[in-house]
Amino acid sequence: MECLCYGHALWEPAPTSKYTRISIGDVGFIRQGRFHLLFSAGIPLGERERGVDVPNTFEPLEVGTTEAGEPRDPGCLAARTSQQVGSLEPGASFSFELTGDRGAALTTRHSTYNEDSQLDSEFKEYTKRHYKSWVQFARDKKYGKDLRPVLVSGSDMAKDFAMMAYSSNRSTCDLPDENFSTPMFGSASASLSWLWRTACSPHVKHGPQQRRPPSSIAPPSTESRAADGPANEFNQCVFVR
Repeated sequence: MECLCYGHALWEPAPTSKYTRISIGDVGFIRQGRFHLLFSAGIPLGERERGVDVPNTFEPLEVGTTEAGEPRDPGCLAARTSQQVGSLEPGASFSFELTGDRGAALTTRHSTYNEDSQLDSEFKEYTKRHYKSWVQFARDKKYGKDLRPVLVSGSDMAKDFAMMAYSSNRSTCDLPDENFSTPMFGSASASLSWLWRTACSPHVKHGPQQRRPPSSIAPPSTESRAADGPANEFNQCVFVR
């Protein structure tokens, strides 16, 4: 979905146990579709320890004034779409046709909010100055050697999402056209319907979802509920820049 110029699309938009939402000035890496936070460069050192919580060469990044663009209305973004039918009204289905050997679509039921730093050159210079120390810091944390740290300069935050992606090496179809439907946002009252013309099954996700399964023995503790994250916050990062 990078052809839509919104930035890097995350297949796993939900925050992890290490952060409540992605913020401008965060340094991390993207693996298996998820953003993994190494540390935040956009806040002062505080009680964090160099070499333990942040790299040895850490210096705070001046994030400056951020700019919020116009919210994107609820609806669908599709990388390869030839037809769209329907709406996001309760009980209705949202249908569109995807053609070609690969494609992706993202649907949100609420507005999506974006925010970006205006200090483009400062962010670039900061990255050049500290990039090697980020790589070493990640290696010291045993995250592996083959990773590319990134500095977050902007993001698109959603309250919930439903997405689909498919990929095939064949551009011709050896299966008849099929309608593929899935519940939207985990609700049986609304659904997404895709007419796909590839010989592969699409991958589908929706959220937000709790990271921990419900316990049948005892209610979750306050700590575990906090780790799961609020269900109604705009903390699903669907695009990161």
